[in-house]
Amino acid sequence: MRAVYDNYFTVIAFTLSILSNLIYVFWIYSKYRDLEKKSYDQNQITEHVTMLRNISFAVSMVPFAFILLNSVLLLLKLPESFTAFAVILLFVTSSIQFSIEKRLRKIQASKTKNLILQLRTFFSVIFFNLIYVCLSGIALNYTDDFLRFLGVHPAERATASIFLVPFIILACLFVPFYFSPFLVRLMLPSKKIADENLLSVLKQELSQAGLPSYQCYSLELDQFGNFNALVVGTSWGKGLAAPSIFISKSLFTQLTDSEFRSIIRHEIGHLKLKHMRKRFITSFLAYLVPLVILFSILFLLLPNETDSVAYMISIVCAMLCQMFLLRRQVRYQEMEADAYAIFNLGSNIEDFENALKKLSVMNNIKYNKKELSSLACAGSAHPTSDFRVSELYRRQNLKSEGKPLFAKNEWYQDLLVGTPRLVLSSFVVLFVFSSVFRI
Repeated sequence: MRAVYDNYFTVIAFTLSILSNLIYVFWIYSKYRDLEKKSYDQNQITEHVTMLRNISFAVSMVPFAFILLNSVLLLLKLPESFTAFAVILLFVTSSIQFSIEKRLRKIQASKTKNLILQLRTFFSVIFFNLIYVCLSGIALNYTDDFLRFLGVHPAERATASIFLVPFIILACLFVPFYFSPFLVRLMLPSKKIADENLLSVLKQELSQAGLPSYQCYSLELDQFGNFNALVVGTSWGKGLAAPSIFISKSLFTQLTDSEFRSIIRHEIGHLKLKHMRKRFITSFLAYLVPLVILFSILFLLLPNETDSVAYMISIVCAMLCQMFLLRRQVRYQEMEADAYAIFNLGSNIEDFENALKKLSVMNNIKYNKKELSSLACAGSAHPTSDFRVSELYRRQNLKSEGKPLFAKNEWYQDLLVGTPRLVLSSFVVLFVFSSVFRI
């Protein structure tokens, strides 16, 4: 009987995934087949691009929704080939989206270059995930040998190994965080900045902030219509892991000097406030604490023969919790870096606001609304640009009143605001449902 339900679930998963993509292709053809004959202004292009990205993301996530449902509920089993099938559909949907964006935004890069960029990003992420999995596997396999080396009694090794798990997770998470500058260079085409004028501005800003001359790279993404600035790495990083600033050269030419410097000072704010280090600590605790609590609860609720089920549910739920908390931390850190650039490094709110508006136009994203794809990545949890600017004006008023820019409990209050509250509630309901259903 279980095999029959498995087959039904598999058929439904494959059917809905294929059907959603077919509907997507039909919608693309019917809406954009005469695209060259139409003329759009910048605002209309942004509207079309936003709608296209949102629909493409929703369609590409259909098979992954079944994978998540299969992992959390553990009632039915999808074949292993379904994951590869989901990845292939993701690439197909993304390629179709790019072909339309290319025509809408007059992007220079070819479809082949875009596919190479996607594969490069995909395999870079897979490579670092494999490192994490391999390190975890090796550490767990040799835990007993390590305890024997320490002279732990055989009867106490099972208990002692449980206490070693947090340190194993910590060590394995440290690797991708430490080598994040190298990961960015693997994922995205970049090269060291050779422009003396640009280098002079970057080094001047770093020096005024009391920071050493970090590695500065140019993001070679202009031909893809992608313009950005980011900083990765920690102060103790060396060699491949040395902290680095990545920036699109077009920002230097298309923004005014004060606007450009406000963007750079925002990134410097991340360095000064040690945000990367804090994200590492949050990533560790946000995964370990829920994992231990959930596994302990499920271990008591479920029969002994379902320990592996309890462990799998705990891992999935801990990963969801980790992503949720990281997203909220990134959101808060963006506001902290904004405030640091304005109130500590001397940027002007109006210049920063103009820079964000120009960035929105260059990337064809809405100034006051986020895209659905931002839900898939903790690093894309930035608040909307208009909200960030309004927060800066609010904090400017707080400063003029002699009040602190950030209240001590502000991070906790921001944790359950708006949509995240709904997401967390849904997560709790799903967890309770899966537990009760297993019982």
